[in-house]
Amino acid sequence: LATATGDAAARARLGARRLKAFAYEVYAGPKEVDALNPAGHNLVSSVDFGWFGLIAMPMLAVLKFAQGLTGSWPIAIVLLTILVKILLWPATGKSMKSMRNMQKIKPELDRVRKDLEEKAKKQGLDKPDPQELNRVTFELYKKHGVNPLGGCLPLLLQMPIYIALYRTINSSVELFNQPLFGWVTDLTQKDPFYVLPVVLGGVMFLQQKLTPQTAGDPMQQKMMLYFMPILFTAMMLQL
Repeated sequence: LATATGDAAARARLGARRLKAFAYEVYAGPKEVDALNPAGHNLVSSVDFGWFGLIAMPMLAVLKFAQGLTGSWPIAIVLLTILVKILLWPATGKSMKSMRNMQKIKPELDRVRKDLEEKAKKQGLDKPDPQELNRVTFELYKKHGVNPLGGCLPLLLQMPIYIALYRTINSSVELFNQPLFGWVTDLTQKDPFYVLPVVLGGVMFLQQKLTPQTAGDPMQQKMMLYFMPILFTAMMLQL
């Protein structure tokens, strides 16, 4: 009797409950902006362009437009890169001009550094007074109208654009299974023979050789000439 009463009570509780139905919309597909936008729900935000998405989104539009004109993703990437270089040319040219001006006064800076080192040796010191060296250096900058930050500041201002360019290419699912040439059959995979990273390192080395050297420290010059190409080559091996 107790069991029958309990079963009836359980059935009564179940009968009193309401059934709830839930409806879901699921998008199952690649992260293509043209497909995500019509789906709504701000799904396009799932494409990770990093901090500089406001710059990367127009770049992606230009990249796809160039691909539509040429029918080739590699050529589209080259065209986008050239366009970015053209737009940034004023800042790049100003930076190069400043570095050349720094190169012109470099012999005078070296002479001043040598004089101060000799003066320090006569006084029994291992190296010249840093404050005096900085004072004389900035007096030379002022005399010749050279801004020591003129070479670096324009390059730093360009960094967000170049980062956005990298994120645009890195986040574009359209490049999947798209060939480059020869042994590179997929733009989203690393070079299986590491030829392109090594070529990149060689080109960077040549660029450093041709770029005016403004640093007075020979060790710093060697680091820029040898260490940076090696570092970037190592970074690009798996990209």
